[in-house]
Amino acid sequence: MGNRSQLPLRERDAELALLGEALADALGGRGRVALIRGSPGVGKTRLLDAVCADADASALVLRGRGGEQERQLPLAVVRELFERPVSRADTEQRSRLFAGAAGLAAPVFDFGHGQSSSSSFAVTHGLYWLTANLAETRPLVLAVDDAHWADDASQNWLAYLIPRIEGESVLLALTVRPRELDPASRLADALASSPELVVIEPRELTAAATATVVEDLAGHAERAFCTTVHRATGGNPLLVRTLVTSLMATGVEPTARNAHRVLVAGGDRIGRIVLPRLHHLGPGSVALARAAAILGEASSLREVGELSGLDPGAAAAATDTLVAAEILRPDGSSGFTHPLMRAAVTDELGPGARSELHRRAAVLLADYGAGPEAIARHVVAMESTAEPWMVGSLRTAATLSMARGAPGAAIPYLERALSERPTESERAQILLELGSAGLRAENPEATRWLELAVRTATSATQRGQAVFALVDAATYRGEDSPDEVWAAAADADGDQRLALDALRTMMGYGFWDAPPIPPAQRPRRPIPEGKTWAECTWLAAVAFQALMDCAPASQVLDLAERALGDGVLLAGNPDAWAHAWAALCLLRAGRLSHAFAAVDEALGHALGTGALIQFEWNSTLRAQAHLQLGRLTEAEADIETSIQADHEHGWVLGRQAKTAVLVGILAQRYGPMRAAEVLAARGEGPKERRLSVLDLTEVEARGWLNLALGRPEAALTDLTACGSRLERWHSRRSAGFNWRAGAARCLAVLGRRDEAAALADEQLRDARAFGAAPWLGSSLSTVGTVLGGDDGIDLLREAVAVLESSEARLEHVHALHKLGVLLRHNRHPRDAREPLRQALDLAVKCGSPILADVIAEELKAAGARPRRRSVTGVEALTASENRVARLAADGMTNTEIAQSMFVTRKAVEKHLGNAYRKLSISSRTELPGVLAANG
Repeated sequence: MGNRSQLPLRERDAELALLGEALADALGGRGRVALIRGSPGVGKTRLLDAVCADADASALVLRGRGGEQERQLPLAVVRELFERPVSRADTEQRSRLFAGAAGLAAPVFDFGHGQSSSSSFAVTHGLYWLTANLAETRPLVLAVDDAHWADDASQNWLAYLIPRIEGESVLLALTVRPRELDPASRLADALASSPELVVIEPRELTAAATATVVEDLAGHAERAFCTTVHRATGGNPLLVRTLVTSLMATGVEPTARNAHRVLVAGGDRIGRIVLPRLHHLGPGSVALARAAAILGEASSLREVGELSGLDPGAAAAATDTLVAAEILRPDGSSGFTHPLMRAAVTDELGPGARSELHRRAAVLLADYGAGPEAIARHVVAMESTAEPWMVGSLRTAATLSMARGAPGAAIPYLERALSERPTESERAQILLELGSAGLRAENPEATRWLELAVRTATSATQRGQAVFALVDAATYRGEDSPDEVWAAAADADGDQRLALDALRTMMGYGFWDAPPIPPAQRPRRPIPEGKTWAECTWLAAVAFQALMDCAPASQVLDLAERALGDGVLLAGNPDAWAHAWAALCLLRAGRLSHAFAAVDEALGHALGTGALIQFEWNSTLRAQAHLQLGRLTEAEADIETSIQADHEHGWVLGRQAKTAVLVGILAQRYGPMRAAEVLAARGEGPKERRLSVLDLTEVEARGWLNLALGRPEAALTDLTACGSRLERWHSRRSAGFNWRAGAARCLAVLGRRDEAAALADEQLRDARAFGAAPWLGSSLSTVGTVLGGDDGIDLLREAVAVLESSEARLEHVHALHKLGVLLRHNRHPRDAREPLRQALDLAVKCGSPILADVIAEELKAAGARPRRRSVTGVEALTASENRVARLAADGMTNTEIAQSMFVTRKAVEKHLGNAYRKLSISSRTELPGVLAANG
């Protein structure tokens, strides 16, 4: 009888050729994805074996397998894939493997390199870089059998890897059953959109190939027997082998006279073939097969033997019998030769018998000191017995799943823990943990679990924790926060009360449909020192409130700098909002360099921990800082990076703020038409009913854009809507918005000059009282433009003087430009030339070709002859090309650049290649000189 692993593959030449081509591409540095899909038993695993064998001499081959009953084990497939290189690496090798962003994956393998994080994205991102680091030393083949049964976290990692595999020396080979892979899953979506995908679809064997396989197994076989085997099995290779092997084991010769025995045996279902054969092997073999099916192939033969109830000798004999019968694999594991074999054995068990085996397995594994997730898998699969120890085991497993970045795997453990009759205090805590896991896993039940946690909390501390989590849930989903949340949290005290008050303060600015807090009803308390996270969070909220109230900039700066002092906010909860809001206050109050430094620190923290949301929001903030500082190329690169990262996470909160920043940058850099095109592509703006202070920035940006496009009526509608919403929040005079300046300009264009002057004067009074140079300079420019004449010129000269001593370089350009225009219109062309020349020089340095062209035309009208600009060299680089080139010039490697921008090495290589071509250079060593020569 032939061994299945030694039998030649029949009718698979075309499939093997496709796999060979994909392997060759991967070995040559072009990453490929090979998807082997087909019905059960058609030979997918044999093809996977073949490509792995071909690659073994020239690549590192790592294998993993999904299992129908192991899907609850988080990152089980990932751990199986990487176990060998990680466990065998010495300290130095492990340091290289987990260098850079790969360190984010360290918690998956239960050691402390890098920072532990419960962020799913951080772990997934780290695993991608672990893959890239492995492939850098030797081509890599990742082979995943039955990927449709891989746990969700492993599937999500595969989905993340697939679009990034280009340019890596990696072949990812997957086998799937088409009907088993969820078409709505991230993995299915990634496969469908991958340009690097090659699809291999092995078909059932023809009658001729079936006859050849029968002869491979049995030697000579008569034609009628072979024909009947093909008819009974449909040419399915597994069914052919199993049927023929089973018949031969019972002494049936492959002759025409025995053809009817084929039909009696039943070749259409594996169970009809395997189960009679299994029972024929004796009760010991049946018991051991059932134990192996329940425990899974990760368990040892000793554990399987004990669960079967056999003594060690009998268990060893039964194992040998099952291996000889080709039911268990001959590799020393407890794995079945095919998942269909295991399914046939488990399907034969009744619900009661299966539950009892799972219960005994849980107890057995607990006695052996197995990992909590291995135990919890069996607890979840059994009927509830309300045993107290199981609650603790399930919660421990859930905690471990969260630490490994697999919150979805924690949910069934915690749901089951609720049914094991926990104490009241335990129940509330489990609900809180369940809600937090649901939030991270984007489970729609997260809000309901957290609401229950608030209602059932047995202490003020527990209730406060539930409130924070519930507000987080509302934030991420863009949902309303239930009114009962704040009533339930009324008994909080100390730091928790302080942090809750901070949350309530921010909610008053349009978040979660919370009503605004009138100034007279705001909580009053002494200004804290900023020693704890709660104190710093409250300081950040009050700083923002002061900004919205148009309190003096010095007060806003004092509060914001206290909030940011000593790095307490980032250390305490880097995902929270407070650090970003405090940095925004610095920005609006004119302390641009300090704001930039605070945002840079947060971005460094985000890169080190893989915190994508923190990275997105702070990239947006840094783009705003670059914009005000007059670094438009850098601003565009930052906002592009933020929006690209947003596609990975789909965060609801802050999307409109990104749009506002993007529109502002594009309008300044390329003109209003380009900005309008991008705004239209971003889709419909925020809904009026759900406007938050973040959404309002887009409304204001639309107004300014409409004004630049020559649509003053539409612009006035947007800008006054912005003002009306601010009034509802008791913040009409907010120093965080410039709506009055825009509205005044619209009114002036529409001939309503008295209204325009009144509104502009109102803002100017507030800007003088606020005292921050950027806002004051902008306000002076607006009033000067509206007034015109000598009074307008005086105000514009004052604006230039104010902005000249500030860091707000872009606003300085506009003030100089407006001054020059007004001087020329008032018949002072000679006086207009100097401010226009300064404006042109600054506009070029700021990276605004469209503004430079406008100013140059104005200079010509004033009688000057500005030099003709040519868009070559550095100016021809896109924002991303410019950023990559400068990082490379600073000495960063392609890997370091890619990790700092959350992109692939291939993307960096493309940007560098484009930069070399545009700069007429051939290597990165020439970059520093070329970039320095061009500013």
